[in-house]
Amino acid sequence: MINYLKSELYRLSQVKSTYILPLGMSLILFLMVVLVVAEPVVNRSDSELLFFTVSNMLFVVPLQIPLLTQTIFADEYGNGTFKNSVSYGVSRTTLYFGKLILTLVVPMIYFSIAIGVFLLSANVLLEIDPTEQTAFLDGLLRGVPAILALLFFSNLLSFVVKKISVQWSAFFALALAFPGMLVWVGSVTGWSFLGVLFNYTPFGIILTLNMTTLLGETVSWGTLLYVMVGYGLASTAIGLFSFNKQAI
Repeated sequence: MINYLKSELYRLSQVKSTYILPLGMSLILFLMVVLVVAEPVVNRSDSELLFFTVSNMLFVVPLQIPLLTQTIFADEYGNGTFKNSVSYGVSRTTLYFGKLILTLVVPMIYFSIAIGVFLLSANVLLEIDPTEQTAFLDGLLRGVPAILALLFFSNLLSFVVKKISVQWSAFFALALAFPGMLVWVGSVTGWSFLGVLFNYTPFGIILTLNMTTLLGETVSWGTLLYVMVGYGLASTAIGLFSFNKQAI
């Protein structure tokens, strides 16, 4: 496992997207702060703008996950590298968990860098209330389990589905569109339990955090951990079982 992770980290260090992605994310957030300074919104304090900007950023994070996952996998099926690794004696379990570790860790490093740049620029260029900034950081941390749950699921798809276009389509359909469909069907049929199910999906949690950040409301840590662990265990079990059974 250690040798496999070292080889993968070396490969990532040689890929331009490894550096372009966090740089691009950081630049976008920095420009958001610059735009707030240049053209402040009427009746919005700087602290409220900080909440508004990053809570909306949480909303778009799921849209970036397939791209981030693809950076880790680099079309292993198309290039035949999974088959080569197995032929050299690397077990499928090592492949799965090695990719899973990188899929969970590398994007979170990217997000941490981007948020660090955002907070530094916001504190330098804007007047941020320390109390509201603490509340903001709490809300941001509560989004992490939902993002990790989506990364678990994206890792599963990258092993089970061989074509990249199908991987992306399946992710957007199952992780994003399906939760929204639950809400729509629930509103049409009056089945309130569908709305409850939506609240236990990662995308549903991110939407809830996005809508309640400015209101000072939140999602309990119990719910967040339940969703992360549930998605993590289910995705890992299904993904590892399927990967061990299919031809590569």
